[in-house]
Amino acid sequence: MKICRKFKPLFDLPKAWDKLKDPNLKNRQYWEDLAKVTVVNITGGRESSKTFTATVASNDRVVNYGYRELYTRYTLKSAEKSIIPAFTNRTKDLGYQGFLYATKTSVICKSSGGYVDFSGIKTSSGDQTANLKSLENYSAFTCEELEEYPSYEDWATIELSIRSKDVQPFTVNIMNPKSKKFWAYQKLWREKGVEGGHNGVVVHEDGTATLYIHTTYLDLGEKYVARKNWVKFEAARVIYERLEEFTNEDRKQCSKQDKIAWSYYKYTVLGGWKESEDGLVYTDWKEFDTFPTEYDLRIFGLDFGFNPDPLSFVECVIKGNDIYIKQHIYKTGLLNKHYVPMIRAVLDQYSEDHYIVADIAGGKDMAELAEQGIYTMPCDKTYGGSGMNKMRGIRKMQSKNMHIHKDSEDLKDELMHYHHIEIINSKGEHKTHVVDKDDHLMDAMLYACTRY
Repeated sequence: MKICRKFKPLFDLPKAWDKLKDPNLKNRQYWEDLAKVTVVNITGGRESSKTFTATVASNDRVVNYGYRELYTRYTLKSAEKSIIPAFTNRTKDLGYQGFLYATKTSVICKSSGGYVDFSGIKTSSGDQTANLKSLENYSAFTCEELEEYPSYEDWATIELSIRSKDVQPFTVNIMNPKSKKFWAYQKLWREKGVEGGHNGVVVHEDGTATLYIHTTYLDLGEKYVARKNWVKFEAARVIYERLEEFTNEDRKQCSKQDKIAWSYYKYTVLGGWKESEDGLVYTDWKEFDTFPTEYDLRIFGLDFGFNPDPLSFVECVIKGNDIYIKQHIYKTGLLNKHYVPMIRAVLDQYSEDHYIVADIAGGKDMAELAEQGIYTMPCDKTYGGSGMNKMRGIRKMQSKNMHIHKDSEDLKDELMHYHHIEIINSKGEHKTHVVDKDDHLMDAMLYACTRY
């Protein structure tokens, strides 16, 4: 059995509180930081031993430290097929069969009083939350495949309930990295000031700490990786390392096959966090600094919002087949009295006529703007807007050369995550569906650019 050295803090974690009682303790800072850990984030790529090692550690803390653990995947059906067999296989590997006995949904250790309950957070039908028993007595919460959890709230509701007093309580998250837009990266990495791929304990301002563990097949070595996978990974690695020397622009000129190999190794094999979603709607755009002085039309797009949706206001300058776009407003909680002066300040920069295209569903807001002397046009319902033919408008935008202002960070962020998925309808037909999420600047842009 090979355990990567990066996992050592995970195995040390259950004994950190007791270690600090020793007045002659060596490496005290290490143990003090470990004693503050409330969350463990385990990430990695293919053949990185994430689940293998996590279940070994879980067996260890149940038998040797009496931990009472809730071990989950998002659906119970998934748990029965994956995490329960993975756990019991490690029990056999460790020779712990004499200490543990299993039921259909639990593994119990009589000698220590520890146990593991396996449960799905959603029922197998996926339409309701499973009835978990009281969470007060659990001392550990393990989330296998955290990427299945749709929201931070689903996860945090349980995580905050793990608060045992007899042993150090903590949550273990195991996941394959997705897009940086995913809630887990935003909440558990970015907001903590941590980059993806980090290893070690990070102590936060509130006195708690997070243990980050990221591993790859390289940490295990060729001896412990399936031969066919090692050969495949290493072949992709050669291409990856060559393309990593290129700039983003130069990499775009490489063959499609090389770009696929580079992406496969970076994100699937090494477990990197993607800057953008798969299936992006707009893949080819460039940044610009100043608007062209000669152009065909200047037009503005407005998507109304309050909370949680932000009010979004963009400026679009059209020159032939080129469209230059800049965000001006992207903010929640704005009342009419707040955003009217903001819009007027943008318009007052120009002496020419102003054209503003707004969401047709915002009739009341459009009327209130008119009372303030700012007149808007409704968006073209044949191209975009709520409940309208958005795909037609998107195809029109895709035919243009898009330029995004360098300071429009929210606009660039939406572009990097505005994606479509393939779905199959009841007739068996494959359809393209644009994911309707975090797309408010996308809508404002669409209103303006499809109205001319």
